[in-house]
Amino acid sequence: MSVKSMTGYGHGAARRGSYWADVEISSVNRKQLDVRVSLPRGLALMESLVVERVQQDFSRGCVSCTVTSGQQGNTAAGDLRLDRVLAAAQVRRLRLVARQLGLKDDLSASLLLQLPGVAQTREFEWDARLFRPCLEDALDQALRRLDRMRRKEGRMLAADLRARLAAMAGMVRRLRALSPRAAAEARRQLKKRVLALGESAAAVFRNGAKELLLLAERSDISEELTRLDSHLQQALALLEQTAPVGRTLDFLSQELMREINTVGAKANYLPMTRLVIEFKAEVERVREQAQNVE
Repeated sequence: MSVKSMTGYGHGAARRGSYWADVEISSVNRKQLDVRVSLPRGLALMESLVVERVQQDFSRGCVSCTVTSGQQGNTAAGDLRLDRVLAAAQVRRLRLVARQLGLKDDLSASLLLQLPGVAQTREFEWDARLFRPCLEDALDQALRRLDRMRRKEGRMLAADLRARLAAMAGMVRRLRALSPRAAAEARRQLKKRVLALGESAAAVFRNGAKELLLLAERSDISEELTRLDSHLQQALALLEQTAPVGRTLDFLSQELMREINTVGAKANYLPMTRLVIEFKAEVERVREQAQNVE
């Protein structure tokens, strides 16, 4: 069984030499594949590597990947440096103006970060050739853990889908068993309407025979029931495949709804109408679950 959910989370961490990397990946439902990557400044070139690796595991869904990383003794954000000479000069000017205006001297160290040109950051220089293996290790860990979560939820989704598909197959059998009764009830109603006209026996037979032929043609649901059986068998077989099946399940759900709507339009018999309503409710639930399956 290979059904996978589109929802999951995975985390990975790795260290290679002086480099370290921490990767978090989460995925949620989406009809198409959408990969979003957040990397530290200076590692933009690594985005294609992350996207290509995610695409190997996903065919659809919204996948968000956040990478934090650095080097022992350094950080990806770089070193913060303060220009002490410039800071002292600007602070003296501020205090001079404050005294002239009669303002309280409430300067604090946090002000230094707001003074133009005082605080400067020296960007950390990455060696992509050395860092790449570290990132790949952390990314693979995160994807493996994400895959385990997706498979675990996929098993639960598959069990639920099998139960619903089996229930619908049972409804199709009941509809097929009720079909002759529906035809007999339709004939009885037709005979009652014709007799109410008060016509001669010959006219009643003639008019009734024509309507019975039309009624038999309009109320025959054998083809629709056969197609319903076929769609249900295909859906069950999908749950055993190795390829992603979510889109195909969604398509089959639409086809199931189309066929059962035709059955409901043809079957003018209350017990069958109730089954049709119950069947449509199950189809909607299957279609909702298919939105969660890759």
